[in-house]
Amino acid sequence: MLRVIIAFLLYSFINAQAAAAIKWNNPSNVESDGENSYTSQPILPQETHMSDWCDRETYELVKDPIEEEEKIYITDKQLNKARSIEAHEDWFDTYINFSLYNRTASLLSNTHDQSMVKDFKSLLQQIGRSKFATQVNRRKSSQRLLQTDFLLLYTYSVVALDETGNLTEDEKKTFIGYIKTRMNLNGISSSHAFKGSECTKKFMGEDKFDVFSCQNHTYGKQHLRMLVGVLTNNKNEIEKGRKLYKFAIDDLGRTGALWREASRGAYSWTYYPHALGALMAIGDIDKRLGGELFSYKNKKGQTIHDTVKFYLESLKDPTNPSLMMRYAKKNVGIDKPRKDWNNPTSLRRHQIALHKLKYHEWFPIYAHNFPKHQSVADFKSTVSMKPEAPEFTYHLGLNSWCAYPH
Repeated sequence: MLRVIIAFLLYSFINAQAAAAIKWNNPSNVESDGENSYTSQPILPQETHMSDWCDRETYELVKDPIEEEEKIYITDKQLNKARSIEAHEDWFDTYINFSLYNRTASLLSNTHDQSMVKDFKSLLQQIGRSKFATQVNRRKSSQRLLQTDFLLLYTYSVVALDETGNLTEDEKKTFIGYIKTRMNLNGISSSHAFKGSECTKKFMGEDKFDVFSCQNHTYGKQHLRMLVGVLTNNKNEIEKGRKLYKFAIDDLGRTGALWREASRGAYSWTYYPHALGALMAIGDIDKRLGGELFSYKNKKGQTIHDTVKFYLESLKDPTNPSLMMRYAKKNVGIDKPRKDWNNPTSLRRHQIALHKLKYHEWFPIYAHNFPKHQSVADFKSTVSMKPEAPEFTYHLGLNSWCAYPH
């Protein structure tokens, strides 16, 4: 009898915890938490940028070739084996990252292909119900970053299905459950996380180079929380994203630099656009919800345009001691050993940034919002615009090159 009572109490506790972990949307699509709810608005472009290479590299890929590879390599056995993404990173990039990245972009331009929609939802269900990405060591930043990358991919996939009218409410609730479970494992859903206090308390100024307190990882996680906030109609998460964006602009160096990223030695050239991508995504989500973050100015009169200008000027003049090299020579925040980790003036990563569009997923969002700004023309004259789609996302979670008209 005692065993029956204990079993019943345990069952009740587990179900109560599960119910408390996720607040589902009611039929009106507004979360029922009073002043903290808002009426949802689309946050993805309604008209995609389907150039020839976007169409070829996304829609065509999600037909027979990618579907056949999924059947072979994305199996329940492999998904359950890959509890830690870091331990299976190559497989993650080659199959999960690649599949979700291209399927989401393709869906936005082929919303009525029900065969593709069915396969996409089936893949998301398969991933979600498996043990994939359910093991995270919170003490390892590399594991937390990969977990955030995956959740951004997965969440954008669900948002795309939802905003194209291809999800039922029950399906949406199920997918949100999969997302929330993995966010909790990563500590991203913690109610006290990312209020901005940890950023301001540790802020020491650009000349003291305390880069770890609030940088690209923080921006990426808040990008994810804001995205999930849109999916679940949670105003609190939206506001935290806005607060972090303002912190980033307030934090700009005298040159307009995201100095915490510019200080990463030889890797500054690719750390910088990582942070820039998250800020662009947050700003774009805010704008689609009626906000004006892109117009926000700090006390120095700087806006997002200043940080873009700094980066483009640095790409054009990489050895200028007043631009990226001013910060890169500090060479902080780089794990060792790493190629060129002790050579902050190396331009190897600079050359990579000039020729790989995947490092510039921030640009289509920027160009879409500011098509006539001089920085748009400067980017096009500086970075190689090869007619090919990036293979997979560089931390943004969305193929912005195909999703955003620019």
